[in-house]
Amino acid sequence: MAVPDTSTFTLQDVVDEINPVADSLKQCTIDSLERKFDLNYCGIYPATKLSHFRNYGGFNTIQLSVSGNATIVGACGLPAATDYYTDLRYLPTIGVTIYTNYPANVVLNGGNLYWKYSEGGSFKIGTDGIIDSAHDCYDAITLSSGSATSSIACSDALDTTKYVFIGSSIGVGTQFYNNIDLTTVFNGGNLYYKYGTNQVLKIGTDGIVDTSSACSSSAQRSNTSYSTAALACADPMTSTTTIYYSGALADGNTIYTDAGLTTVFNGGGNGWKIGSTFSCEISTGGVISRENICF
Repeated sequence: MAVPDTSTFTLQDVVDEINPVADSLKQCTIDSLERKFDLNYCGIYPATKLSHFRNYGGFNTIQLSVSGNATIVGACGLPAATDYYTDLRYLPTIGVTIYTNYPANVVLNGGNLYWKYSEGGSFKIGTDGIIDSAHDCYDAITLSSGSATSSIACSDALDTTKYVFIGSSIGVGTQFYNNIDLTTVFNGGNLYYKYGTNQVLKIGTDGIVDTSSACSSSAQRSNTSYSTAALACADPMTSTTTIYYSGALADGNTIYTDAGLTTVFNGGGNGWKIGSTFSCEISTGGVISRENICF
């Protein structure tokens, strides 16, 4: 039973409602829940005197955004600092009515929009004030555990779950968090983390991605070029240079001179043998064409 909504309630009324570990005002303050205070009598939290507990537990005070948004992503980007109410029997969940006032007799016209909830996620609220659905504000992302170099990270297993703001495009500038409420920033330690099947992210101590690059494979190319890919097949491969690429050796892919895939190989439009059984033409922009299997 809630603390009476009268000026004559006693400490025992508060103790009976909160059931603290010790029957004192100080302990009631420690064990109290902010959302159960009646804001008409307790304008600050935590409570500092007995009168602040008047009607404690009479209503659940919750905080939502001041307005709704047409999308979940849009709602999740809003601050949730406006007070609303539900009946004391209910926490905000699907089917519960949200009110704009104390004593909860004016329903919120939610406009069938999404409203950010201060304790995480968002609610879709109808014109009748009823919560129709609940939604997360995060996406769970699986990364590797982190390595000192990007090449090592490319071989790492994906075994660590972190969280980003819902709808985030994973890349430079994305911020990662340790928890679904997106309140604890992930300390990436300036290490490299594998993401997906072919991407490496360098994440700083602030949880923000500083660089993003593709994992590379390497092969040996001939040091001699030829007028066609077919002629390149005859190269004995006695003198070679390492080249790098992402994905597969196939038409349209790009060849690089470094493992970080930052400097393209200028193939001059000539034919080059790659490995012992493959040849192709490579453009001045490093792009593969006219690939051949060498027999």
